[in-house]
Amino acid sequence: MTSDEEYLVRLNEVRWGDDIFERDAIITELVKRGVYPKEPTPMMARDNWTIADMLRFYGAYWHQWDPGQECPSCKADLRDHNYGPPFSRKIGIYSKKVDRTTQWRCPDCSHTWERLQ
Repeated sequence: MTSDEEYLVRLNEVRWGDDIFERDAIITELVKRGVYPKEPTPMMARDNWTIADMLRFYGAYWHQWDPGQECPSCKADLRDHNYGPPFSRKIGIYSKKVDRTTQWRCPDCSHTWERLQ
């Protein structure tokens, strides 16, 4: 029997491919197993997105919170519970010089810290 993790790894491999039948079969199996939600998250419902859309934009692990969703200063929970994973309340600080987000800011205490990735 294929494990949930094996399905998620395979789903990341086929997420941009042409075989939508395999992709959809894996998604269906992960929903049956309770790995992916049966009902859309609030953000998915608002924007009329499917699990396949979330997969394309955020990868097979979109349903899990990324680590580091706590302010290092005030310890506020920065997970966006209104929209669900993978969304965060962290405010990204963008640098035109390097063309990427270089820092995060806490919306609660305004503490700023370096983005590690």
